[in-house]
Amino acid sequence: MTVRGTAFLVTSSQTRLMIDQFDDSLAISGAVSGTLEPGFSASLNLASLPSSLMNAVQPTTDDVRNDHWVQSQLRKDVDFAKRASAIRRENGSNDQAGNIGKELGPFLLDQVGAQHSGFHGIAISAPTQIVSVGGTLQLKADALITDATGQEATKDVTALANWQVSDRSIASIDAAGVLTATQKNGPVMIVARWNDGTHEHSGTFVVSIGAGVQIDTTSSLEINGVPVQPQ
Repeated sequence: MTVRGTAFLVTSSQTRLMIDQFDDSLAISGAVSGTLEPGFSASLNLASLPSSLMNAVQPTTDDVRNDHWVQSQLRKDVDFAKRASAIRRENGSNDQAGNIGKELGPFLLDQVGAQHSGFHGIAISAPTQIVSVGGTLQLKADALITDATGQEATKDVTALANWQVSDRSIASIDAAGVLTATQKNGPVMIVARWNDGTHEHSGTFVVSIGAGVQIDTTSSLEINGVPVQPQ
């Protein structure tokens, strides 16, 4: 395995292998093959391996991403990449060591003495969950916040969210939350992550690319069990 500009965590037991991908994509080959995108995890049952990596992909939990040890290691990766790039430049090479740790971005760890806001969670919505091949879709991320009066209200954090997609060969998302479908059919999982200043939270949304794909859209949009009405 050759690692360049990527960061991931592997944990295992006698029966299960878990891979958490934090930065850039990770190509996996063997009994189970596929590409694991940043912000997603693969939980593999070693006694009954899935036929496809995508069958075992799920969003990396906020608890894992916010873990102090994980964040500390990512910061060390950033420092290493900077030092390695400097050494390369000093020796006449212009290429960078990588963009490792880029997902740290605006996300912060809980700070000692910090006052957590009334932020409850994040939910993603869109006019439809089915997109034609080559089409686009504007996604929206809403955070549920308890204001100073104790009332719950939604805050549009679409432009503040860090958008991720489970399979970039099927669709991509820009910083404004616009999804663009490629010339390939299939379902993709969307994750939007937003930090309220003390902790990171996330929400998920499933989009299917291609005509004739049916998705159950009867479930209501909720954050931590609380119904949300997007504005």
